[in-house]
Amino acid sequence: MLNPFIALCRSMPTMALVLILLLAVRSAMLPTAVAFLVVFPLCYENMLAAISETDKKLITMAKVFKIPKWRQVTGIYIPAMLPFVFSSIIAGFGLNIKVVISAEVMGLPSMSIGYLILSARQGFNFGVSFAWLAIAVILSLVCECILQLVKRLCMPYKYPDLKIIKGLVAKMLAGYGKPKGAGVK
Repeated sequence: MLNPFIALCRSMPTMALVLILLLAVRSAMLPTAVAFLVVFPLCYENMLAAISETDKKLITMAKVFKIPKWRQVTGIYIPAMLPFVFSSIIAGFGLNIKVVISAEVMGLPSMSIGYLILSARQGFNFGVSFAWLAIAVILSLVCECILQLVKRLCMPYKYPDLKIIKGLVAKMLAGYGKPKGAGVK
C-alpha cells in the first residue's frame, strides 16, 4: 500500500528532497517536512519487521486460550515491537538532526542552528560556525543517551542490570516534594 511512497522517499537524495520541498512548503516548515520524509521510511520498515517477527507460537497460544485482543496487543505485540521501535527511534533521531540542520541551511528559517551556522560562515566567523556544529553534536549525543536510558527503562526484561538505576530513581522520587528533615527523627 505505501511501498511506492516508501521506495521513493528512501531512494531520493536528501538535498533533492530539500530542493523539491523548498518549492512546496514555507521555509519554516521545510526542516519538519524533510525530517518526516527521510525518517518515516526507516520507522515504517522497522514496524513492519516487528509485526512480522512476533512469535507465532505466542499468537497461536493466545487464540487457543481465547485471550482478549487488547491483552494480546499489550502482552505479545508491544513487547515484541519495543526493540524495533527503539531501534528506529534512536537511528531516526540521529539521522533527523543531520537532515534538519541541512534543510535549515537550505531553507533558512530564522534563528535555527542551520541558519546560524550559515550566517557565521558567510561572515567568515568560522569559530562560531564550529561552535554551533559542536552544539548540534552534543545535543545529538545527549538525546541519544536519554533515548538509550528510556529504552532500558521500558524493557527491564532485556536489561536486568537496571535494578540499580530503578532503585536510585525510586529513592529520588520518594524524597521529591518532602520538606527538608521530613521522615528523620
